[in-house]
Amino acid sequence: MPSKSNVARAAGTVVALSLATAVLASGQVHANSAQAGTPSAAAAVAAAAATADVERPQGKPGPLKTEEAGKNTFSGAPAAQSAPAPVTRSEVIARAKTWVDAQVPYSMSNYRNGYRTDCSGLVSMAWKLGTNAWTGNLDTYADRISKDELRKGDMLLFHNPDNPERGSHVTIFEGWTDSSRTSYVGIEQTPPHAVRRVIPYAYFKNSSSYIPYRYKNIIEDAKPTNAGVFRSEEAKFYVADRNGGLYGHATFGVPG
Repeated sequence: MPSKSNVARAAGTVVALSLATAVLASGQVHANSAQAGTPSAAAAVAAAAATADVERPQGKPGPLKTEEAGKNTFSGAPAAQSAPAPVTRSEVIARAKTWVDAQVPYSMSNYRNGYRTDCSGLVSMAWKLGTNAWTGNLDTYADRISKDELRKGDMLLFHNPDNPERGSHVTIFEGWTDSSRTSYVGIEQTPPHAVRRVIPYAYFKNSSSYIPYRYKNIIEDAKPTNAGVFRSEEAKFYVADRNGGLYGHATFGVPG
């Protein structure tokens, strides 16, 4: 049977990870955090503004596509359609980042993992819709929310009925860059490829037309079940037991 100190040390580590998860789940993203890999807000907005007004032709709604072995970009035959699946907020961001990391090229006619590689295809993939939606029907999978309710995994949608295929766009909200809520980190499929960047709220152009939505099948990230306090001057985590008393403590990091 493990000793109480070992259990406390393990519990302290779990609490540390749980608290870190809770902070990330709050939707606050600090612009100058090197560990989080978040772009500098001012620099990123300035750099992105020059390319924000590109044309983004998107395809119409359609089924997933069956891909040939070894090919990630392929306009293939229809695959069996699955029902929209529940997905956690962290999963939405993680799935979207896979296209950013792979620098998936923007296309209204090519597919990756069955999903069309345009702006609405990225959201369809990240939300596990099981089909290729477009900006004209993505709102049917979601509920409209306010700016203040935005959290990671939600979307900002602009569907332009006057030019639906080439005048519309959608981006995934990851988190605010700071407490002013004037800019956020967004993940979007845009020419020449998928990007994660700082965007002025709500978008570079047609800002007033972008509407926040939340996927109907979104699942909140798990919250910590225990509580602890980290005292930096001691480099220790103090862990509470189920009754609120001191369970134990564990060294974590270095003093200061």
